[in-house]
Amino acid sequence: MNETVQKLLQRNVEIYTSQKQFIENASHELQTPLAISINKLEMLAEKSVLPDDQLQLLASAIDNLERLTRLNKSLLLLSKIENKQFAEEEAVNINELPRIIISDFSDQAAFSKVDINFARNEPCVQSMNKELAAILITNLIKNAIVHNKTGGVVKMSITKNSLIVENDGSEQPLDGQKIFDRFHTNHISNASTGLGLSIVKAITDHYHFSCTYMFDKKHIISISFN
Repeated sequence: MNETVQKLLQRNVEIYTSQKQFIENASHELQTPLAISINKLEMLAEKSVLPDDQLQLLASAIDNLERLTRLNKSLLLLSKIENKQFAEEEAVNINELPRIIISDFSDQAAFSKVDINFARNEPCVQSMNKELAAILITNLIKNAIVHNKTGGVVKMSITKNSLIVENDGSEQPLDGQKIFDRFHTNHISNASTGLGLSIVKAITDHYHFSCTYMFDKKHIISISFN
């Protein structure tokens, strides 16, 4: 009986390892042909004298390939998080990360006419993988910009045990049960893969943080580090 159980467990481990390697290999191998295809289409668009309608078709193809590239990277990231491949942890100063990330998004925010306000109310240090901490905050800020309205505001505040991001967005609440589901979105956007908040949820679950959504004239995502 024990031998049978041991063989079954070993088989499950082998299947899990094989699936993990397949996902990583497939995702990695997809990046090269996607990059080559985008590059060739961009060269064709730059060097060819084409009618406007054909140029629009080329631009649409490039946009979709770029979105597929982002989607592929996001799915690989989700797989790595769920397979606990970010084992290294350190004391991460959560207060310092938004300043750098907000600066990276300044052009996108200016283009969308969105203001970003950041308040550090208390020191916040968490034991995390630093890369995952940066991805967490990046996805929260990007989501708040992409799903905001023209002239809207993004507010981020940090306390000792929490991180809160607010944005104006639509005037109607979202489905709090589905907002963190993969590919759940209220509208299709080339700037969004539909995986940003799923990645946020995967990271918070990985560290046993809580992640919630509420609507109070603004869309509010709260992360509690307790």
